[in-house]
Formats: sequence, C-alpha cells, structure tokens
Amino acid sequence: MDVVLALDASGSVLKENWIKSVEVALGIAHTFFIANNQTRVGIIDFSAVANEAIPLTNDQQKFDGEIAKLKLR
Repeated sequence: MDVVLALDASGSVLKENWIKSVEVALGIAHTFFIANNQTRVGIIDFSAVANEAIPLTNDQQKFDGEIAKLKLR
C-alpha cells in the first residue's frame, strides 16, 4: 500500500502549527511502518503548487531523516 500525506506549507500556517503538522505526519507514518513493512509513505507539501517533499519509501530511517528537515522550515 502507498500512503501520501499532504501538508499545507503556505505562508498562512504559523511555524508552531507547521511543526505540529509534521509531528502528526510522523506519527501517522510510524503507524503504517509498524503495521506493515510493505507500506510506502511519502509527503507532499503545498502552497501555490504541490511539491514532493518526501518521495514514497518503506525505509523508516530514511523517512525520519527527511521529515526532520521539514521541521526546520
């Protein structure tokens, strides 16, 4: 199964809400990684246009490293 999460990265989202969104996405992704190692999870973010922030992967360590970068925005 492939799961793609969409995060609002527009300028109207406050930094603390962005961080919360990323943390929720991380929790959801971990649920899928734990439940089934065949599941791939990715993230798109969007404001004016959509962007592939994290490509689909079933590698939890890789995903965790990439999502940590999103928190720093």
